[in-house]
Order: sequence, then structure tokens, then C-alpha cells
Amino acid sequence: MAKKNKQGERRVRLRREREKHRHRLERKVLRRERRALDRGQVPARVSKAPKLYAPAIFDIEVAANRSELLAFLRMLREITIKKARPVVIDFSRTEKMVSSGTLLFLAESKRIVALNNARRRIRVRKVLNPKVGEVLHQIGFYDTIGRRSTLSPTAEDVIHWRAIAGRGADGEKADNLVQTVRDRLPATLSSPMYDGLVEAMTNSAQHAYLQPRRDGLRRLGNGEWWMFAREQDGHVYVVFCDLGIGIPNSLPLTHEPGAVRELVARLGRASGVLYTDADLVGAAVEIGRSRIRQSHRGKGLRDIVDVIDKARDGVLRIFSNSGCYTYQVRDGVSSRVYRNYRHSILGTLIQWTVPVRQESG
Repeated sequence: MAKKNKQGERRVRLRREREKHRHRLERKVLRRERRALDRGQVPARVSKAPKLYAPAIFDIEVAANRSELLAFLRMLREITIKKARPVVIDFSRTEKMVSSGTLLFLAESKRIVALNNARRRIRVRKVLNPKVGEVLHQIGFYDTIGRRSTLSPTAEDVIHWRAIAGRGADGEKADNLVQTVRDRLPATLSSPMYDGLVEAMTNSAQHAYLQPRRDGLRRLGNGEWWMFAREQDGHVYVVFCDLGIGIPNSLPLTHEPGAVRELVARLGRASGVLYTDADLVGAAVEIGRSRIRQSHRGKGLRDIVDVIDKARDGVLRIFSNSGCYTYQVRDGVSSRVYRNYRHSILGTLIQWTVPVRQESG
């Protein structure tokens, strides 16, 4: 018996050592692929066997997760669009899909499919984590790439999500979303929430695609946006994304340099003539981003801030290019946080959380 136990322990030890060795090799290959892409090249391994490992965590807030996701998306664009090759995404390492990073991935995937005239460029294998498979099904990713899925999501933090996509200002889609929670929203919040959603769509159409996106593809967008929404645990969560030039690039195109300087200075962020992406996002929140000087325009992201202020609770977080601006209200007290990252998401992603009335027992 003792001999069998020792043999079993030895097999387990060898299996663990082989697994560690395999992970070391995979990390080495991934670093080599990233260096190749930084030089504008498709890695040789991918050219021979087009397989990409999806990140362990789809997230753009934590710096390490963000870097891994953006490197993955850069490779995905490079292979499927620049090189016009199909690719297999291996999800065997993926453990968690955060709403922000997941929406960015879905938007990029839909853009790839559109730019390839709906030809099937993306295939999937080894979705080992059951919840990851449920997320991919729930957000419509499988439908996007033309893969049939018979999954029936059951996880509470998955089944409540709705994925919505559109182009330009789509008041009907905004109204449908607000209608789902109108009965549990205070009367003072439902109209501002609708206005905020429509304004986000309008801003995307009017500003995000003024120029080609700076991803080397030189393709001009057409007002596309993508959105996740859910109502759970007494809050409405909305995540909105466009793949345009980003607020830091669109703001100087839509406002005079002097006005931008004044706004940044008003926020206490002035530092000569150089502003970070987060500074410019904060300025955009203060004044709105509309090019059309009309009384009902120019409110921009202020509508979303107004909802949070009136609720005296909530969070607005805006990722745009390399910057992140967070506006938060807790018990009527507001705070602002500015953060800048090393890598750009090449677009704008808005996270918005506001409380609703809890259902009575």
C-alpha cells in the first residue's frame, strides 16, 4: 500500500512539474508574440497555426489585465483584418469576464465581422470554464461569429445582462431599456436616464467617428455603438462602448483650444499646455462634447452625472483611450478620480451605476 501511495504521489508531482513547464513555455511564446506585434509583424507561430489564447481575465481597469486584453485584441485585428486570415481563439485559460473588458471584446469582434463582410474569421475552442461559456452565449458572441450554441445560462450574474447594439441616436432602444426599470425608478430619474442614454448614442455618432480610428486600419466608422445593461441587486448597470477616436482626440476638434484650457484649469488639472487623457475626459464631462451648438445639445455626459447627483448615489466611470475618469457619489458626497494607463483602448467605454427602489417583499 505504501509503495502504491508513493507511486501516486510521484505521478502527481510529475504532472504538476510538466504543467508548470508548459505554462512557462506558453508565457514565453506570448511575450514573443507581443514583441512581434509591437514591431508591426504577425508572429511566425500564429502565421503557421492561427491560434490565440484569450486572456485569463477580460478587464480594462486593473493594469495587468488591461495590458493582456489589449495585446490580445491587437493580435486579433492584425490577423483577421490586416492579414485577412481566420483565427482560432482558445479560451482554456479564461477564468473571468468583467463587463467592461467583455464589451470591448464583443465590440471588436463585431467590427471584425463587419469589416470582413460577414466572412467567418473567428472560431472558438476549449471554453473550459462553464460561466465563460454562458457569458459568450448571453452577450451574443456565438451568434456574431456564426457558431450555434444550445447553452441556457443559469448563473445569476450572467442571466440579467442584455446586449444591445445600434448606430446613431436610437431613442427606441433607450426607451425600451428605461421601461424595464421605470416602475422602480424615482420619477425624477427616468427622464434623465433616457436623455443620458440617447446623448451617449448621439455623441458616438457625432464625435467618435470624425476621423479613422487610430489602430492602423484606416477605416472610418459609421456611428456604431455597443451596450450592456442589467438591473440587479437594487441597481441599474449600463456599459456603453464605441470604437472611435476617443474623447481626448475628439474634444480638441469640437472646441477651441482656449475653451479646453479653461475647462481643464477649472478642474484644477492645468499643467502647462500638456493634458493627460484623463484630464480631457474630465473636461468633457463638465461641458458635453457636441459639435452642434443648439440649446438641446452640448449636455453630453452631464445627463448621466445628473442622474447620479439626483439619486445621491452612483458611479460614472469613463475609459477613453489611455485615460480613466471616475465620478462617484456616496450619501450625497461626490468625488472625482483621474487615472492614466500605459495602453489605449482605442475608443470610449462608459460604465454607469445608479440605484433603483428595491422590490417590496
